[in-house]
Amino acid sequence: MTLKTATKILIVDDEFYIRDILSQWLTEEGYECVTAGNVDEACKLLTEHSFSLALLDMMMPEKPGTVILHRLREDHPQVAVLMVTALDDPGISAETHRLGAYGYITKPFDRDEIVGNIASALRRREEMLQAGESQKRLEQELRELKSS
Repeated sequence: MTLKTATKILIVDDEFYIRDILSQWLTEEGYECVTAGNVDEACKLLTEHSFSLALLDMMMPEKPGTVILHRLREDHPQVAVLMVTALDDPGISAETHRLGAYGYITKPFDRDEIVGNIASALRRREEMLQAGESQKRLEQELRELKSS
């Protein structure tokens, strides 16, 4: 099993064609994709699946994608998040990072940009998970040394 085939991506966007093309591109790259058209649908999927990465549209009609981002940071901190927006605004970049996203991608985007950003985010996620595991091992060794 390769890293890509073990990687499940949640795509949340209110525009069907955006969800469809992203899912198609990423499936062709070897990722497993699950899509949602709104925040409530995405939140339900978070209870049913385990994801490595989420692509979240920032502006949707009912609730913004930041609602999901907050939930992911609280309940699923191991999930890498990339925000998707039609606005190219430096303030958005700062805000998405402050909220815990790995970055943001502006629409319209191309396949290479999406694939590259996802690969980068997944590498960062893997490094963070490995660092967390190393930290746990060190803490366990320290506890063992103190108890002996």
